[in-house]
Amino acid sequence: MIFSFVCACAGLVNTAGAVQGFIGVYVAGHLLQTFHNWSCVFHLTALISFVGFVVFVTFASGERVV
Repeated sequence: MIFSFVCACAGLVNTAGAVQGFIGVYVAGHLLQTFHNWSCVFHLTALISFVGFVVFVTFASGERVV
């Protein structure tokens, strides 16, 4: 059953990646125009990465799925 949804899942993940490609550029440009400093952009990137790390460590497991 899971193999019938592989294409839909791949399309959804690809769409999410593409959306981040143009939203990230917009947010970075807005931060640069507002603060005139690259450190805000890097701090936001570090914060997003840290949140991703916390979510991964919280919910990931070493158990075999299939």
